[in-house]
Amino acid sequence: MPTVYPLGVRRLGLLLCVAVPSAALAKPAVWRPRDSMDSETAATAATTRLAAAIRAKSVSGIGAVLGSSFTNNGMWFPDAACAKKFERSGEVKGADVGAFARCLSQLKIQMTTRKSALRDGGLLTVDPGIEIELAFRGETLRYVGFPMQTGADRAIPMLTAQALESLRTAGTTLLDAKVAPALDLELARQRVPVLTAWVRLCLDPKGEITRFGTSNSSSTATSDAFLKAIDDRKFKPFVVRGTPQYACAVALLSYPGARAPAVEAYPSSVAPVGAITRTFDFDDDFELYGGLIGGPPPPPPPPPPVSPQTVPPSQIEALRIAGSKTIVPNLDTRADIISAGKSRVVASYKLCLDDKGSVSTATALKSSGFPAYDRKINAEIRQWIFKPYKLNGRAVPVCTAVTFTYDASRP
Repeated sequence: MPTVYPLGVRRLGLLLCVAVPSAALAKPAVWRPRDSMDSETAATAATTRLAAAIRAKSVSGIGAVLGSSFTNNGMWFPDAACAKKFERSGEVKGADVGAFARCLSQLKIQMTTRKSALRDGGLLTVDPGIEIELAFRGETLRYVGFPMQTGADRAIPMLTAQALESLRTAGTTLLDAKVAPALDLELARQRVPVLTAWVRLCLDPKGEITRFGTSNSSSTATSDAFLKAIDDRKFKPFVVRGTPQYACAVALLSYPGARAPAVEAYPSSVAPVGAITRTFDFDDDFELYGGLIGGPPPPPPPPPPVSPQTVPPSQIEALRIAGSKTIVPNLDTRADIISAGKSRVVASYKLCLDDKGSVSTATALKSSGFPAYDRKINAEIRQWIFKPYKLNGRAVPVCTAVTFTYDASRP
C-alpha cells in the first residue's frame, strides 16, 4: 500500500500523485517551457520574415517560412501560370511548396493597414492593393488565402480599402450627413459612442457589383442605414496588366466617422483556427510526485500603445491651412505617362499628422508607376500644414489615406 503524504493546503488546484523511486526525490524538479514565444508574437515575427523574403525575392527565404506543407484556400496571382496552378484550394506539399514560393517571390509588398482576426494570423498587402491572410503554427505557415473568401469566391482577390476607393466612379465617402437621421436615434438607443458595419462587395470584370451586403454590424438599423447611403456607388473594373479581373473588398463604415477605430481588424476569417499549444522540456528522470498546479492567474499584459485616430480624408482636408492638394507631374513625367500609353495614373498615401497638425509620416500605399511623380508627391505632401485635429476638445495625432488621380489627357 503506497504511503499517503498530507498536503496541508486549504486551496487545492490539481493534485498529481505518482509513486516514484526515492532516488528521484533527491533531484530538484526543473520545469522549462520549450518555447516561450506565444502564438501572436510568433505569427508577427513570421509575417515580417515572409514579407522581407518577398521583398528580397528570396525563394529560399520564402520557403523557410512556408515549411513542408500548408493549406491553400485558393490563391490568385498576377502571373497567369501561378494563378492557374494555385487557384484551387487544397494542401500544398512536396515540389509544389517551391513552386508556390517562386510565385510569391514575384509579388511586390505594400504597407498593410489592417490586421488579421486570428491570434496566430497575419496579413500581407501586395501590389496592386491585394490583401492576403496568413495563419501560422509557431513560425511556419499552416494556411494562406484571401480574407473572408469562401465557396466560389475563394480565389477572387480581396482588395484593400484604398484600392477599392481608386476604382470608385460615383458615390461619396462622406456618409455622416446621409445616415445621421437614422443613426442618431440608434446611438441613443444603444448608448454607444460609435456604430459600425463591415460592407462587403464583389465586382465582375465590367465593374458591376455582383455581391453586396454587411456583416458584424452594430444592429440591423445600422446595416440598413449604411447600405442605403452607399447604394449610389459605382466602380470601374479592377484591371491587372490590361486585363479586367473579378475582385472583392470590404470596408468598415462608422458613424460618427470621426470615431472610427484606429486600427481595423478583419471581423472574421475562413482560416481554420489552430490549436495553441505549449510543450515542456523535463529532465530525463524528472517525475511529479505530489504537488499543486494552479494558483492565481498571471497578471494581465500591459495595454498596447495608443495608435493615432484614423479619420476620413474629408475631415483632414477641412483643416488644411498650407499646401495644395493638387499635385501634378512635371512636363517630362507627363510625357513619360503618355508615352507609356496611359491616360490616367493613381497613387495613394497613408498620411499621419501630429497633434500640432504637421505631417509626421507619409507612406506610399500605391505607387503611381512613375518614380519621378512619386518623388514629387512625397516631397510636396510633407509641406502640408493643418490645424490640429481635436477629439473631445483635445488635439490628437491622426492618420488618413490620400489618393491622387492624374488625368494626362487633360491640359
